[in-house]
Amino acid sequence: MQLPRLVDAALDRLVVPGYSRLGYTVRRAGWSTLPSGCLSGRTILVTGAGGGLGAATVRGLVALGARVEMVVRNPERGQETAAAVRADHPGAAVDVAACDVSSLADVRRYAAEVRDREAAVHGLVHNAGTSSTIGARYGGLTGCAISTRSRQATCSAKAEDGIPDEELPTKVSGPI
Repeated sequence: MQLPRLVDAALDRLVVPGYSRLGYTVRRAGWSTLPSGCLSGRTILVTGAGGGLGAATVRGLVALGARVEMVVRNPERGQETAAAVRADHPGAAVDVAACDVSSLADVRRYAAEVRDREAAVHGLVHNAGTSSTIGARYGGLTGCAISTRSRQATCSAKAEDGIPDEELPTKVSGPI
């Protein structure tokens, strides 16, 4: 088992081959295939799921049996993508929710909706890009930390000097 670790470490340090097709091919040799249905009964939220990598992530998750909520900025585009996913995976549990993740007010609204309606959220794939105005206005989000051991999620943001306290995003923490 030591050789794969050494190869992985070498690929990481060489950067270019490590994050190219070569690195993917070498690392994939050690991956096991997940069994169909292994995510059955799990709810996973995917931001930026209206197209591209987000839509591909949704397809992969429903193929493994997950119930997926596509979190999109454009609900019409999200519904089109969801219909295509359902056509590829009949019986897939795919929902669409509108949320502009570049708006902290919209994120708070959506988070409250999810908290009130879902018994549990088992995963979050944050694929959506955000506009740089959030970083300029708030100094950047510090992100989310999810602990499977304590079953807690903590998300927070910080502001640069000069932002009035009433505009500061709040820290949100709760059970997952």
